[in-house]
Amino acid sequence: MKMKSVVCFTAMVAGSVAVFGGGGKLVSTLEPQQRMGGARPHVFVYKAAAKFADKVPVVLTDDRQHLASFPAPQDVAASGSRAKPIKLHHGYWLSEWGIAPNTVFLKYTFEEYAALPSQPTPDELFHKVANKNPLKALYDCGTAGVKTTVDALNAVIDKGEEAKEWKVMR
Repeated sequence: MKMKSVVCFTAMVAGSVAVFGGGGKLVSTLEPQQRMGGARPHVFVYKAAAKFADKVPVVLTDDRQHLASFPAPQDVAASGSRAKPIKLHHGYWLSEWGIAPNTVFLKYTFEEYAALPSQPTPDELFHKVANKNPLKALYDCGTAGVKTTVDALNAVIDKGEEAKEWKVMR
C-alpha cells in the first residue's frame, strides 16, 4: 500500500519540519548541520469539539486571555492547501501547522484569513476566536518517522489504542 505524503510541524512554537515521501522515507527541509544530532519534530493528532478543519489555528497563553502565537495572513496564503489539516479516521485530524494544548481556532477560514489585506492585531484576532476550548482530545504521537505516517496513525485510531500508544496531552 502506498503511503500518503505528510508534512508534519511540531507545536506551532517550535516550527521544525519533516516530510514523508511516498515510500515512507523521511526527508528533512533542515540544513545538514541542523539535522546532525538534532531532534525530530513531534507529531500531534487531535479531535475537535466542532468542525474547525477549515478554520485557522492559533495558540492562546496558558491563562487563555491573550494570543501567544498566530500566523501571518501571507504565511497562510503561501502554504496553500498545506495549511489545512489532514483528515484521519474517527474524527481525528493531523495538522501540518501544529497543534498545542492551548490551540484554538479563529472564525476565519484559511481562505478568508489569507485574503486579509494586512495583519490583524493580536486583540483583533483574540476577538475572532470561535471557541476557547475546542479540543476534545490531543495526543503526542512521538517523533516524526515510520510510526507517524497517515496510515500508521489511522491504524492506531482504528484499534482504539490512542491513549495506549500515544502521550495524552488533553
